[in-house]
Amino acid sequence: MKIAIDARLIGNSGIGTHIENIVSILVYKYTRHHYLLIGSEKQIGLYRGIPNVDLLITNIPQFSLKELWAFPVKEINRCDIFYCPYINIPGRIKVPVYSTIHDVLFFDVKGLSSRWGTLLRWAFYKRAVCLSKALFTVSEFSATRIKKHFHTNKDIHVILNGISEQIKEYNPIKERVYDFPYYVYVGNIKKHKGIDVLIKAINEVNKRGFDIKLVLIGDYERIKTKDRHVMDLLKSAGDKILFTGFLSNDKLYDIVSQALALVLPTHYEGFGIPPLESLYLGGNAIITDLPVLREVYSELPVVFFKDGDIKALADWLVLSPQLNTDIMQTRQYIESHYSFDIVVEKIIRVIENRY
Repeated sequence: MKIAIDARLIGNSGIGTHIENIVSILVYKYTRHHYLLIGSEKQIGLYRGIPNVDLLITNIPQFSLKELWAFPVKEINRCDIFYCPYINIPGRIKVPVYSTIHDVLFFDVKGLSSRWGTLLRWAFYKRAVCLSKALFTVSEFSATRIKKHFHTNKDIHVILNGISEQIKEYNPIKERVYDFPYYVYVGNIKKHKGIDVLIKAINEVNKRGFDIKLVLIGDYERIKTKDRHVMDLLKSAGDKILFTGFLSNDKLYDIVSQALALVLPTHYEGFGIPPLESLYLGGNAIITDLPVLREVYSELPVVFFKDGDIKALADWLVLSPQLNTDIMQTRQYIESHYSFDIVVEKIIRVIENRY
């Protein structure tokens, strides 16, 4: 079977990491199939010369008119199927399409986009649902929400996210990155992420006489949020909050593994992978008590706190819980449940059974 794969998101966090791991495993482990990888030279050039791989080089961006009307589909339509890791399926594709919908955030959480922006997103999601022979998603929660919003009878295959190969290859350093106690947050600075709850909890802890800092992974100058409340909180926190700037994977893992805990104060997730990474690195995790996070983390050593409860979170931050004491057992559990080898095996099984 020849499978065309849209790899244009490689290099982006989140979905980009997801597709990067999937492509690598398919190419090197599932050699019974042939692959047409679609993306820029930077994204897919490393696969050049591999016997079971062809490259379709394009710089056409996602969600553009060119994607819908001028995408180079001639080679794609010679393939047996087309796999799209997101909702932006190019136009004029005639072979069976399989796609992944990670969440329906913009329809479940109001106010993240303008009315026009929400309608446009809904059109892309609806188009992906209609065009796909089968859909994949990353949690039972997301599957339920997709069915609710799009009233589809299409098969939605729940395939839980995986830990990337990069984190498995990480070698920890002995030196500490920071010489002060800190909690770490990895994620976007957006309204639904609950970063205001975390900042207020850190402020509350320090008012009680402690000296705890919060390390935010990312660059302050590149924050994308219109939430002035969050921006004001960030400014008012002074030296209690530190932005790291851009980090290599190894540096990110150094900071996460040495933190008192990673905190995920989110109000909404489709899966929520940063706590999984923290646990795999031997760290701890304090996360919001949401149905989707219970689905993913109920068998793992994490602390749950009530959504939006600043005092409850502050109490846990003071305690600095050390729950992840058997690191090897935790890693074994994660690898047996949240591995990209499992993700790819399930995706390819669905495709082969339907081909």
